Amino acid sequence: MEIEEKHECQFVKRTVMISGKKLKNGGSVKIGKICPSYIKVHKKDNQLIVEYSSTHLWHQNEIGKLRLTTADRAQLAGKLSTGVPIQKVLNDVRDCVEETALKHLHLIEKRDLHIIKRDYNINKCFTKRHENDFMSDDIATHLGKDDFCIIIMTDFQAEMLVKFGNDKICVDGTHGLNSYSFQLYILLVVDEYGNEIPVAFCLSNKSDTATYKLFFKTVKTLVGIIKSYVFMSDDEPVFYNAWCSVMGPVSKQLLCTWHVLRSWNKNLSKIYCHEKKAIVFKTLKSLMYETDENAFNTELLKILNYLQNDLDTADFGMTTEIMNMADSNNNIILFDMAKNEMFDINDNLKILRRKLQRSYTIATNKHEITVDVLNGVQLVVFGGPRAMFSEAEFNCLHKYIDLGGSVLVLFSEGGEKELHTNINYLLEEFGIMVNSDYVLRTHYYLYFHPKECLVKDGVVNEAVAKYLDRENESTSKCISFVFPYGASLNVAKPAAPILTSGSVAYPLNRPLCAFYSASKYSNKVKKGKLAVIGSGHLLTDKYINWEENDKIREILFDFLITNNITLNEVDANDPETSDYKMVPDIGMLSSRVRTCLQLQESLNNTGHFLFSADNINSLIDTKLCSLNTSMLPDAVEAYKTLNVPHNQLQLIPPMFNDTLPVLQFAVYPPPFQELSSPFLELFDLDSIFGSEKSFLSNLAKNCLEAQSSEKTIEDNIIKFIIDINDNLEIIVHSNDCKEILQTVFSFINNLKK
Repeated sequence: MEIEEKHECQFVKRTVMISGKKLKNGGSVKIGKICPSYIKVHKKDNQLIVEYSSTHLWHQNEIGKLRLTTADRAQLAGKLSTGVPIQKVLNDVRDCVEETALKHLHLIEKRDLHIIKRDYNINKCFTKRHENDFMSDDIATHLGKDDFCIIIMTDFQAEMLVKFGNDKICVDGTHGLNSYSFQLYILLVVDEYGNEIPVAFCLSNKSDTATYKLFFKTVKTLVGIIKSYVFMSDDEPVFYNAWCSVMGPVSKQLLCTWHVLRSWNKNLSKIYCHEKKAIVFKTLKSLMYETDENAFNTELLKILNYLQNDLDTADFGMTTEIMNMADSNNNIILFDMAKNEMFDINDNLKILRRKLQRSYTIATNKHEITVDVLNGVQLVVFGGPRAMFSEAEFNCLHKYIDLGGSVLVLFSEGGEKELHTNINYLLEEFGIMVNSDYVLRTHYYLYFHPKECLVKDGVVNEAVAKYLDRENESTSKCISFVFPYGASLNVAKPAAPILTSGSVAYPLNRPLCAFYSASKYSNKVKKGKLAVIGSGHLLTDKYINWEENDKIREILFDFLITNNITLNEVDANDPETSDYKMVPDIGMLSSRVRTCLQLQESLNNTGHFLFSADNINSLIDTKLCSLNTSMLPDAVEAYKTLNVPHNQLQLIPPMFNDTLPVLQFAVYPPPFQELSSPFLELFDLDSIFGSEKSFLSNLAKNCLEAQSSEKTIEDNIIKFIIDINDNLEIIVHSNDCKEILQTVFSFINNLKK
C-alpha cells in the first residue's frame, strides 16, 4: 500500500528554503517547527484509505491566515450577482461583527471580492475596460442589447449651454467608476464669474467614440449647434474628435492641467539624471502658468532646444506631449508686405486681423521671401501683390508648399494686368490661373454696383455644405456671398474649384475660388495646401460682414490651417462649371457696319442675279417707320364712340397786364424791454392768498409731522392752538391755550342761543 497524497499543516516550516526570497509585508506564517497534524491518502484494491490526525501543536489558527469557506464565498457571490456595490457588501459584512464571533469573513478586502467575481464569472456581459479610467476603449462601437446610455439635461441647463456655450466648453469624466460598471461624463460651461456650470450628464457602461458622438448629437438635437471658441478636455483626443464631428471645429483646444502634469511625470522617467529631471519639471511647470503669449512662445523655444540638444533629455524631448507643444507653437500667419500688396493687414483688413488674433500669431514681412522668413510659419498670405516675384522666391514658395506649408493668394479685378505681377507663374504649377477679367452681375439685385456681385448658387463642392452642416440643403445654394471687384479663375487638376460665379453673374458659372491640397497626390504626413480667391475685397473691413462672407473666411483659413475640411473627390474631379466663352465687342462692331452675308438675292431662270429697281424697292420696308394720315378717320370716329363733342378749339385770350395790390408802408412798432420778474424767493404766497381752511389743514399737517420722542402729543396740541390764534387773531398777544379755547367755546355757545 503506497501513499498517493500527503497534506501537512500549512504552518510547518519548509525543509528547503528558496535563497534570496524576500519576506512578505504581512510576515510569514511558518512556525519553524513540526506540527503533527496531517492527512494521508492510501490506495489499495481500487479503494482510497484516508489517515487523518487532527492534533495541532506549536501554533494557533490566525483568522487572517485562514481561507473563506465555500458557503461564505457563495453568499458573497450571490450579493454581487444581484448588483450590490462592492463597498456596500464590505459595509454589511463588517457591521455584523457584533452579532457573531469574529471570522475571516469579517476581514475581507476589495481584492477578495474581485477574485470572487472572477471565479463566479459575474458581470461577464459588461464591456471590457482599459486599466486607465480616462482612456477610451474602442473594443465595441455600437450599443448592444445589454448596454445602456442615459443622458440628462434640464431646461435650465439647456438655457445655460446656449448662453455661455459659445465661449468655453469643458468635458470631464468621473474616473474610478470601473467597479460600478459605468462611467459618468459631464459637459460644463463657464459663466461670467468664472464658475463652472454642468449642463449635461451622460451615464453609460461604454466609453468609446460612438458613445461620445451619441451624447453630443443628443445635446445638438435639444439646443442646436454650439460654436464654441475654446474646448477643454483631457489629453485623449476622443472627446475633441467627437465634438468636432458633431458641432464643428473649435478655434482653441485646451488640456486639463492634471492630465498634462500626469503625462510629464510619466515620461520624466526617461531622464536618468535626477538633477536635470527636477530642473525640467520645474521649468515646464513655470511655463504652464505663463499668460503672456509672446513670452510663452519665447520660453517654449528655449526649452525645446535644450531638451532636444541635451543627450540626457533628448528622449524626453521627443515624447508625444512635448512634440504636441512644439506643434501648437507653430501657429504663425505671415502677411507679406514686400510686394506693395493691395490688402494691408494694418489698413483695410483690421477686422480679419482681430478674428485671427484670437487663435494665431499675426506677423508681417517686408523683405524678400527666403527660407528663413518662412521658417516656423504655418500660413503665408499674399493680399494682392503689385510687384514682380523673382525666380528664387518662386522656388522658395514651391519648396515651402512641398514641405507642408500653406499659401493664400488674394486677387482683384483685372488679374495680373491690373496688379502688374507675375504670381500666375507659381499658381499654374498647381493647376490655377487668375484671368485678367471682371466679374459682373448681369442685373440689379440688392447691391447697386454691378461689380458687387451677389452669388447665391455658387458652391460646387459638397465639402462646403458638410462644413457648414447644411447637407440637407442644395449644395450650390448652401451659402450666399458677395464677390466685389474680382476676377475669375481657370482651374485644372490637381486643384479643385470651390466657389463659382453662379447663374446670374458674368462670366457665367466660372470658378472664383480654388483649393489645392497635396493629400490626394502625396504620401507625406504634413500636406501642403494652396488657396486662391479672385477677390481679396471679400475679406476687407467693408465687405467681410456682407451676407455670409465671414463664413467664406472661416472656410479659407480652416482648410489651410486645419484638417477639418476634406474635399469631395467626385466634385473635385468633375466640377459643375462652364467653359470660358468669349463674346464679341459689340460696341466696336457697331461702329464698323458691314452687310449681312447670310442674305440671299433672288435668281432668274438663267441663274443670274436680278438687280432691277423694283426688286431693290421691294427690299425696303416703308411701313416700319412712316408719317401719314391713315389713322385720322379712326380718331374722328372715336368722338362718337366716346360721346365727346367734336368742336373746334377756341382761342383763350392771353392777359399780359394785371393790377397789383395796393402797397402799404412796412411799419413795425418799437420793441421795449420787459420788466424783470419780482424777487419773491422768500415771499410766502400761501400765507397771503391761501384760504383759512387750507391754512388750518397745512398747520395741522406740520404739527403732526413735527412729532418727536422729546415732545408729547399734548405739547403738539398746545403749539397747534397757539399758531391758530396767531394767524386768526382770536385773542391778541395771548399764549394761554386754555384762554383761547374758552373764548372759542364761548363764541360757539353764543351762536347756539
